[in-house]
Amino acid sequence: MPAGYAHFDFGQQVYNKLDLELQERLKKHMNLYNIGVHGPDILFYHQALKKNIVKDLGFSMHKKQAYDFFKDAKHIINHSLYKEDAFAYICGFITHYVLDSECHGYIGNQEKILNMTHSEIESEFDRELLVQQGQDPLRTSLTSHIHPSLEVSQVIAPFFKVTDKEIWKSLKDLLFYLNMIKAPGRFKRGFVLLAMKVAGIYPNYKGLIINYVKNETSRECIDELIRKKNQAVSLAVSLIQDYSIHLHDDYLNERFGQTYE
Repeated sequence: MPAGYAHFDFGQQVYNKLDLELQERLKKHMNLYNIGVHGPDILFYHQALKKNIVKDLGFSMHKKQAYDFFKDAKHIINHSLYKEDAFAYICGFITHYVLDSECHGYIGNQEKILNMTHSEIESEFDRELLVQQGQDPLRTSLTSHIHPSLEVSQVIAPFFKVTDKEIWKSLKDLLFYLNMIKAPGRFKRGFVLLAMKVAGIYPNYKGLIINYVKNETSRECIDELIRKKNQAVSLAVSLIQDYSIHLHDDYLNERFGQTYE
């Protein structure tokens, strides 16, 4: 998952800064919140080696303004059989939107300057965060907070206008592929890279594997991304608390009018 750890860590930063009442409201539904922090990215892995409408939806959402999605999400939450789960999911989703919209423009510019792919930069981003927090970037699971279930899929599916089975498949495929590319050993890493070449996806997907050593070329870029991430916490907190207050009316903060890019 692109910047999977950055999104998870940002989600925890935001949660810890929410007012205590909202934290208590979300606490019982953190599984949904923690999946929400990955936004539309969960759809990228749905039958990842094949072209399909679910995977395409994940990519197309990043190019669209988020306003209509979050406006429609209010209606879905208010009519859901799992209202609190649905609300927690969208709170997590807001953190994803904020981090993407605050960082992706900068990453896009740095791709040209550094001659690195988007995925390579985001993997370095994840790597540095893990190292700074005393974790092994090669062996730490980036999916331990994701727990698919039928109920989880039923909560999420209406937001994307897909079936619960398609969400279930997306989450299961996500776990499969991300566990596959966690490759600290040279044998597994070599096998995965060879498989990517055979499948014709090597140029676009090789950057998802975290490097053995830090790429010093991207040092300043990663430092800036960490700064942007930390600065964006207050914005995400504000948008979530604002969204909560206006959950039952038509008001939506104009900051949702940007794209994820």
